[in-house]
Amino acid sequence: MKSKTQGSRKAPRKHQAHWKDNTVTKRQSKRREQLNQIAVLSGWQSWSAYETSMLNGETHLTHYNRLEKD
Repeated sequence: MKSKTQGSRKAPRKHQAHWKDNTVTKRQSKRREQLNQIAVLSGWQSWSAYETSMLNGETHLTHYNRLEKD
């Protein structure tokens, strides 16, 4: 008969706060702030509002070359 306990199973590893790496989270937050600033300067409430309007076909993205010479 099988035992109802899980004695041979390892205990779950406990997460410790000093193991957490915030580098990716900080980088993503910084990037999101930059995108929101771009959207606001272009007349949108946020980057996600601009992104949604592109997905719905209400607007489109136009590329321009910032490195043009005179």
